[in-house]
Amino acid sequence: MLFVGVSFILMLLAMIDKKDKLFNITFILVTILFSSSFGFGFDWMNYYYNYIYIESTSVSPFEPGFFYTMKLGNYLGLNFPQVLSIVTLIMYCCTYKFCKNCNSKNVAFFIIFSLLSFYMFNEQIRQGLAISIIMLGMSTKKKLNKNFLFLIAILFHYSAFICFILNPFFNVKGSERDFKIRFFSVTIFVLLVLFIFSNPNYISFIPYVFDKVSGYSSGYSEASSSIIQYILQSRIALIYLLIGIIIFYSYKKLNNQELKSSFLAIYFLFLTKLSFFLLRFGYYIIPHFVKGIDKYYSSGSRNFRYSSIRKLSVLFLVFFVSTAPMWKLTYRMGAEYRINIFSDKNEIQNTIAKKCNVISLTDYGNGLFSLCR
Repeated sequence: MLFVGVSFILMLLAMIDKKDKLFNITFILVTILFSSSFGFGFDWMNYYYNYIYIESTSVSPFEPGFFYTMKLGNYLGLNFPQVLSIVTLIMYCCTYKFCKNCNSKNVAFFIIFSLLSFYMFNEQIRQGLAISIIMLGMSTKKKLNKNFLFLIAILFHYSAFICFILNPFFNVKGSERDFKIRFFSVTIFVLLVLFIFSNPNYISFIPYVFDKVSGYSSGYSEASSSIIQYILQSRIALIYLLIGIIIFYSYKKLNNQELKSSFLAIYFLFLTKLSFFLLRFGYYIIPHFVKGIDKYYSSGSRNFRYSSIRKLSVLFLVFFVSTAPMWKLTYRMGAEYRINIFSDKNEIQNTIAKKCNVISLTDYGNGLFSLCR
């Protein structure tokens, strides 16, 4: 898959380009590639269906931010691939601003691309836009501007509201006691969310949230095995656990205070593997993970030959996570058929027909895609 190949190249650059000399040109090339060729996954087909009828649609089928973005695209006479290209370009521009403010730009871009590019920037586009706007907000020092951008992000995906709750937990600059309080607070928060997920009636007084949680709760059956068994069966959870151990050991050995934020972020990502419902929230914490380890990677010699085993291990583990879409037959087959900025209506429809055939063969999301019914 193209995403894995690009992730591997970015990992090598993170290792050997110690002064980030190739960061700008690499970022431009990756942005051009993925803003002109897209549709590797399946969710875009529903957006295409919505775009066909966008002119006559008055009630938004999802968050207003993306709905009116499509309305604007239609008003300007843009076809669907052109709108998708502009949306992807916006996501990568926000990412560029975030990475540009980091000390280790290549490392930051590698991690962001590896953990967000496929599932967020390519598949779950609305949430990808929300996360990219949040990264833009994290790049500004003015609190008012940051909060304003966080509010804008919510217009593209309502789950972005979680940033107002969680962000304070991951800005760890205090004492060891403060670090421990935040650690237990994150744990309690996750357990509380799991309880609400299992008992959605407790939030029945919040209409939209109640409907969403109830839908997830009824449509997803938690694993019947114990939590320990569930975690052991999840390769991603085990990788996050290994990264967390490496980060925590490095923090203790080097007393690098920023690593506390990174450890809490990877710990939260690990906890999100306890439930499908929590997965969406985990993606918002990835920028905090990057910010936390930024100075760690920029300290000392950045030359590949002198890099510590711990730093290299984290990069290899992140790359392994980036291969996750390849583990699923549906995505392996589906990624062979995609569209580009020049695709016409016939090419789009032919691609959709092939995607629907993959869905039928692999029994993936049957009934979720209007154009495949």
